[in-house]
Amino acid sequence: MLALSAVEPHRDSGRSPWRRIEPLAQAVEVLERAAAATPDAHGVAAETFFMPFVPIPSVEGSQSAIENESIEVASELARQGEAMHWLLEHGAVEVAEGLESAGSPATTPGTSPAHLAFVTRAAREFELPLDAVRQAAAMARRIRTGEGRWAWDKAVIDWQGNEVTLLHAGITQRIDRLVRRRDTGEWWVLDYKSVHRPDEQPALVEQMNRYRDAVRKANPGATVRVAFLTGEGRVVEVEEDASA
Repeated sequence: MLALSAVEPHRDSGRSPWRRIEPLAQAVEVLERAAAATPDAHGVAAETFFMPFVPIPSVEGSQSAIENESIEVASELARQGEAMHWLLEHGAVEVAEGLESAGSPATTPGTSPAHLAFVTRAAREFELPLDAVRQAAAMARRIRTGEGRWAWDKAVIDWQGNEVTLLHAGITQRIDRLVRRRDTGEWWVLDYKSVHRPDEQPALVEQMNRYRDAVRKANPGATVRVAFLTGEGRVVEVEEDASA
């Protein structure tokens, strides 16, 4: 394996891909001069070439800006929310149900290998203990089977998309789930949230309104509704501000 990085971070968070593979890295000897080319089986000598060396730029960043840099390490609660999103994107309800009760093969007889694989992957991917993965799975299951379960029912919706990316006002908007109802033709923007009462957080409400504007621009004349799907299994619709 050859790992290349375009930039060197000013500060090391300790969680970069390089830090994960560094213990497996081995030093290699770099020859100053290439050995003489040797003919191959057809008697043709391989051509030797050298990669050009790019010098380090002489322009340095502002020292004050560098000193103000901070490495944001996501809290366990934030990583648990990310794991919940990952489960909803990759796993079915059955997988989430299995994760809630899954443990190690030694402690959970009868647990399927598929469920154990999800436990291991989620714990490793998001650096979470098993209990936190189980809680993320429980929230994912409640979202899928709660008040918003209709958003996965093909008899109710005629279009669906996960992690839908839209560009609006020069800003990339990434929507957790976007569906259209068969009966009304309404578009629903659905955002998964593990936090309690997301509708009481102005920043989250503002984000939902941006999603509404982005979908409305992509579908002129259509009715667009937006709602949080919470880890408690509730659908919390964000009403449009009539004064906006």
